[in-house]
Amino acid sequence: MSGGSGTSRQHWPLGETQALLNVWAEHSVQRQMEGLSRNEEVIQYMVGELAKLGIRRTSTQVREKLKKLRQQYKAVKTRDQTKSFPFFDLMDSVLGDKVGPHHLDHTDHTADKSTSTGSEVSAVIKGSRVMLPKIKTSGLKSGFRKRRLEEDSDTQGFVSVMAECHRRWLEKEEELRREEMQQEAQLRREEMEQELILRREEGEREERLRQQEMEVRSKDTETLSSCLLELMKHMNREPPASH
Repeated sequence: MSGGSGTSRQHWPLGETQALLNVWAEHSVQRQMEGLSRNEEVIQYMVGELAKLGIRRTSTQVREKLKKLRQQYKAVKTRDQTKSFPFFDLMDSVLGDKVGPHHLDHTDHTADKSTSTGSEVSAVIKGSRVMLPKIKTSGLKSGFRKRRLEEDSDTQGFVSVMAECHRRWLEKEEELRREEMQQEAQLRREEMEQELILRREEGEREERLRQQEMEVRSKDTETLSSCLLELMKHMNREPPASH
C-alpha cells in the first residue's frame, strides 16, 4: 500500500497496477469512459475502488498511470513484443475489441434506428388527427433479445479473459517467488562455504603457530640442557694440586 502523497511520479508496485487495471477493465467503467464529459467522474470512481482495497492514489496519479499503460500497450503491440508487457492480455481484451470501424458502425446504426422509431411514434400535432404507422414490435423485441444475448456473450468472454489473465499473473508471481527463494538459498550456501573456508584457514594458521612455538621451546630446552651439562662437567673437575 502507498499513501496519497500527491506526487504524480510515485512508484506503482505490480499489485497496485494489477488492481487499477482490474477496475479499469470493468464493463461499466469502459462504457462510461466512451463519453469525454464523464471521464473525470470515472477517474474518481476508480480512485474510490482502489481506496476500498487500501490503495491510496489521487486522480492525477490514476490518470497519468493509465496514460502510461496505454502508451506501453501500444508500443509493445506495434513492435510485436507483447511478452515483455505483463498486462498486455488484460489490456488487449479491452482495447483490442475497439480497434476498427465495426464497433462504431454498430453503435451509430443502433442510434439511428432508435431515433427514427422515436420520430414515428411521437408524431402528434395539436388540434388535428394524425394516422400513425403501424410498428412491428416483434422485430424490435427479437433485436433486443439478440443484443442482450450478444452482450451476455461478450461479458462471459471478458470474464474468461480476465480469469486467464489472473491465472497467468499468479503463475508469474509464483515463478518470481521460486526464483527469489533459489537465489536466497544459493547465497546462503555460498556464505556457509566461505565461512568454512575461513575457519579452515584460521585452524591451519593456529596449527602452524603451535608448531613454531613447540620448535622454539624445543630449541630452548636443548640450549638449557647443554648449559646444564657444561656446568656439571665444570663442577666435577678435580681441583688443581697445591704446591
